[in-house]
Amino acid sequence: MIMKKILKTTLVFAFVLLSGCEDFIDVDPVGPVSDNYFNSEEDYEKALIGAYDMLQATFWNTLTSVVASDDIHAGGDP
Repeated sequence: MIMKKILKTTLVFAFVLLSGCEDFIDVDPVGPVSDNYFNSEEDYEKALIGAYDMLQATFWNTLTSVVASDDIHAGGDP
């Protein structure tokens, strides 16, 4: 009885997982395409800035700035 329920659940999960993926495969690219990018020094600089941009506001950077400041002793939080 339990094995039949597990088998049915697995089959339903596999069917849902493997069906209907056609819409997600054919997606047009948004933004610059690699064929016409990285042709100048400015393109490389933009890519580097974009790669490091997300590191500015991470949890650990915020936590480190709170611990390193005087706010941690006064009970404040930025």
